[in-house]
Amino acid sequence: MNELRLDSMITLGRLFDNYMSYARLRLRTCSRIEGTYRRYLAGMSDRDALDLTRADVEELRTRLATSISAKTANTVVELISTMYNRAIQHGLIPGHNPARGLSMLSVPPRARMPEPKEIANVVAALGSLRSDTVREFFAICMLTGEQKGKVLEMTYAQLDLDKGLWLVPQRKRAPRVLYLLPEAVAILSERGSTRVSDWVFQSICAHRSCRGTCALSLSGHLEGVEKSWAALLKRARVKGLRLNDLRNCKHNMEPVRIAFAQHFRPLESVHRLEPQPEVVAARKEWRDQVRKAIAAPVLRPAVAPYLVLTPFDPNTGAATFGSLFDYYMAHHGVYRKSAPKMRAIYNRHLSCFAARPADQITPADVQQLRDFLGEHAGKAAANRALEILSAVYARANKWQLIDLPNPCRGVELFRLKNRERFLTAEENARLAQELDARRDSTVAAYVQVLRFTGARSSNVAAMRWEQIDTESNTWRIPETKNGRSHTVPLLPEALEAIEGQRGKHAVWVFPGRGRSGHIANPQRTFKNIAAAAGIADVRKQDLRRTLGSWQAKTGASLPIIGKTLGHINQSATQIYARLDLEPVRAAMETATKAMTGKSAAAKETRLTLDREQLELLAGLVAERITEKEASASLNLLT
Repeated sequence: MNELRLDSMITLGRLFDNYMSYARLRLRTCSRIEGTYRRYLAGMSDRDALDLTRADVEELRTRLATSISAKTANTVVELISTMYNRAIQHGLIPGHNPARGLSMLSVPPRARMPEPKEIANVVAALGSLRSDTVREFFAICMLTGEQKGKVLEMTYAQLDLDKGLWLVPQRKRAPRVLYLLPEAVAILSERGSTRVSDWVFQSICAHRSCRGTCALSLSGHLEGVEKSWAALLKRARVKGLRLNDLRNCKHNMEPVRIAFAQHFRPLESVHRLEPQPEVVAARKEWRDQVRKAIAAPVLRPAVAPYLVLTPFDPNTGAATFGSLFDYYMAHHGVYRKSAPKMRAIYNRHLSCFAARPADQITPADVQQLRDFLGEHAGKAAANRALEILSAVYARANKWQLIDLPNPCRGVELFRLKNRERFLTAEENARLAQELDARRDSTVAAYVQVLRFTGARSSNVAAMRWEQIDTESNTWRIPETKNGRSHTVPLLPEALEAIEGQRGKHAVWVFPGRGRSGHIANPQRTFKNIAAAAGIADVRKQDLRRTLGSWQAKTGASLPIIGKTLGHINQSATQIYARLDLEPVRAAMETATKAMTGKSAAAKETRLTLDREQLELLAGLVAERITEKEASASLNLLT
């Protein structure tokens, strides 16, 4: 990591270098980030980072939105904000972020639908491309209607051509099954007969003299197809059609199939990249070694062609940590609901071990990783990363894939404190006043439902109208964090917030602009609301804890609190018994009086005063009731 000294001027360029030294180990979009900075921020590299103001960022955003596009302006603002946040986290600059809280410009969705004539012209022009790999890549994009990146990263392990299936990997969800058209199956089968790598569309060299046989790209798969696509459109005489616009072909595949039947022809065999005999022999030998290595029985699901079939790296033949992790996720992690989070933690914190052989990771390396993550990413993130690292080694040893000691053994995890923050009555009043001022905001209604239901934020964000029963005033959550359904009573305050969302979306109560269709994690807006209400150090989870804490303070039992919050294990509810201090205060007062000898005297004095007051009361009311009734009342009260 580049060292930045606080005694010298910290320029924007040095902040970018610091961020890239962090991002190169964790992000796959480094080339795009560098390109964005080089195009739009390179002229500000020598400017002092502390002198950049919010007005400067707003001016830059407006200029980019006017001259280029709103999407580009949003990308540049996000890059500036991320650079400053990373510098603040590393302690390089004080808490100064000129892009913090700056709203993003609205970007209308692109809906360019290729016309049948345009599709026919593009398919007819495919024959003019010299590269068979690029040509067939464009053909698969049209025949599947998938994203360009998904097709570029297609591997043979994801395909089951006998059944015509392609399991498309998703970032935060289980793989999605895509049924391939017969034309796509024919193209992929032809490529599989002459495969030279695990990628379906392997990288080719840009030099014309070697015809794509001299070198491979860093990723191993095809890259940089934009120029070829532009040249193809020029030959086809089609304007304004982007490569990702081919995704709209999936809504009507009939014109695509007609165009391929009429115009698509295989290229001459001289243009095809034939594998060399020594490469074929080496791969056959490697496959035989792999089959012997995994001869031990391993439980696999019946239908899972996307599973990683070997824990060994295909290039070196050694068991690297990256290959072991992929094998672990394919055969064990895929069954867990936290699989997307595990993959994200691996990409963010454990990818530094990806290419290292499993027998070369030592406890000293793990200890160094633990200390680094604990300082820069947080103690909880460090513990989670070490738990995943340990689980991969434990499972690999159990499956007899390796016979190595677990490098995490002996490395202690950080001790974490359970968070006990909840809102006081005064803070609740200030938050309610701020939410009333934002009554028309979707996030404000979302926060109100969080307050008065005690549900998890992810369940509230994914609330559907079909889950709301207005007759019984209940909300049924189909599946919670513990895998069970949960029915939540809706109080008038929560119902008012929900009814205020009527008409905004037909499915989601709290709609959003993301891929899911609903709001995902409005962390920034929630922080702005809390800051406007004068509440410090509060999270969305604290609103759930607030409801349980006030239930405990008002005398609700632990089973009732657990039922309200959807807890299965009562140990999760015990924290709310610790938060209610009134029973503790009463017990301490009783014990203190007993210790000091004041308890009996106070009790005797209290009885004397009570009798005198009762006699006085009986005398005062004697005028209005009979003496017999007054005497009976006195005897009853005493």
